Amino acid sequence: MSDTPPAERLIESWADYHAAVFEVLERATHTFFLFDHDFSETGLESIQGAEVLVALARRTSQAVAIRLLVRDATYIERNCARLMHVLTDFAPRIAIKVLTPEQNAPDTAFVIADDKNLALRFHFERPRGRVNLDNGVIAAEPFDQFKILWASAANGPAARALGL
Repeated sequence: MSDTPPAERLIESWADYHAAVFEVLERATHTFFLFDHDFSETGLESIQGAEVLVALARRTSQAVAIRLLVRDATYIERNCARLMHVLTDFAPRIAIKVLTPEQNAPDTAFVIADDKNLALRFHFERPRGRVNLDNGVIAAEPFDQFKILWASAANGPAARALGL
């Protein structure tokens, strides 16, 4: 086994970011955490996104294995019927929370799978970022940020509340 850390790959476009989100999600065996402005640039509202989320919800034994944390839930409430159906079908495995106005959140956006696979955008308004796979050391800081933000965030949209 090599002592060299796994390589870092840069994200240069929205297409790169979408591919990175799916790559990280498809590697998830236990947990998938997302922190984003509003979910609109993740690609997870697509048919493929819903299928991959469902696949993880089915294969994991973790409670609340899929955690989606956003700054603003408006996009989810108005445009994410597929996600809401996944939430309805797998409520014990998936949860959405929204940052409160008092929370001081980083300007980044990221997804983390199993505490070691990371796709991170340097700023939530732009696609540029990086992917690090199988590297818990690099994923540790955003993972810690996520845990702190999640603990004090407000409950987000629920499928029943939206009439789905």
